[in-house]
Amino acid sequence: MTRAGGQATASAPPLRLAVEAHVDRLAEVRAFVRDAVHAFGGSKRAAEDLVQAVDEVTCNVMLHGYDGKPGEIEVQAALRDGSIEIRILDRAPAFDPTVLADPGGRAPRRPGNAGVGLHLARTMTDAVRHHVRPGGGNELTLVRSIDDNPAEEDRPMAMTIDVEDLGGSPAVSVLALDGELDASNYERVIEAVREAYARGARGLVVDLSKLGFMASSGLFALHSAFRIMRGETPPDPEAGWGALHEVAGDQEGEAATVRLAAPQEAIARVLERTGIGRLFPIDADRSSAVAALQGA
Repeated sequence: MTRAGGQATASAPPLRLAVEAHVDRLAEVRAFVRDAVHAFGGSKRAAEDLVQAVDEVTCNVMLHGYDGKPGEIEVQAALRDGSIEIRILDRAPAFDPTVLADPGGRAPRRPGNAGVGLHLARTMTDAVRHHVRPGGGNELTLVRSIDDNPAEEDRPMAMTIDVEDLGGSPAVSVLALDGELDASNYERVIEAVREAYARGARGLVVDLSKLGFMASSGLFALHSAFRIMRGETPPDPEAGWGALHEVAGDQEGEAATVRLAAPQEAIARVLERTGIGRLFPIDADRSSAVAALQGA
């Protein structure tokens, strides 16, 4: 069945993508999910939620399921009874992330781990199911309602970082992120902050106005920026969600050296759902953020 615009509403042939288990393929996975939701007539919000959830789960399989060994991940998308089902299949050792409690303690894993990743996947989907595949491996299914409004086309892009040193008192640097921030590039953000601090910046604005996607590794990058701008060593990536949990011990006022500017709606939801947004002042635009840092 189709709606007047020609998009599927009740059922449609499943779509499939197979990729090498490497974080460099995450953008391709996200593009596949966006295209699938659009083909099935899903809403923009459904596309954003499923892209986030699938990225987190797939990244976890790549980094921890295969643990650096060669492997393949198959992603299947199907429309059933008004919901979009995304199946992620691998041949990694059996691991059921649905039995994990929501993150609350330390988990010795890198950004993209099952703790924070599954937390986001749970909040952005209607159901998460796991099965062990015959012959070994995992099948994880994410289910999300299609919603009513057709999706808007939104193509992925590589992330770029534009750095502007403004000087002033205190000296402020602006990092403008454009594209998608994930496990393949989050370390570039941390390095850019280190370099800005080394050049004398004591205030930082992270302009998110052109950032269309941020994975859990992006949250780690923001927390690292917070620590670097206080003159501290950023947390160890191996601490995973536990590193982000250290935010709870930080006072909101101590983050006055780092401000976030103009996050898009999808990014704002990630900040809110993980709680890290409470640490950073958020401004409507970069000029407001700079003025707040310099007391103007």
